[in-house]
Amino acid sequence: MQLLCKDKESLFDVYNEEEDLKKYKISNGRINYKYNDRVIIRELNPKTGNGYICGKFLEGDEYDTDKRGWINIKFFNKGEIKDLLEKAMISFLMYL
Repeated sequence: MQLLCKDKESLFDVYNEEEDLKKYKISNGRINYKYNDRVIIRELNPKTGNGYICGKFLEGDEYDTDKRGWINIKFFNKGEIKDLLEKAMISFLMYL
């Protein structure tokens, strides 16, 4: 079952408290999150549940990225999102 935006937001908010993930609103009610002053989650949409996690620093080809290196998480489940976010956060620490 596809997670709603509020479910994804709740998951990210846990990291907001524990891992210094900073939440801020952008246009049309969408939400971005920064980690180490860089956007790691972008365009989380409250209407569609769509959003993206930065995958440009991840090694391997486990995830499909767009041409800018972002991974669409619209159809990811809670475990998949958590796993991807943790990998993305580690990649930020290694490459930035």
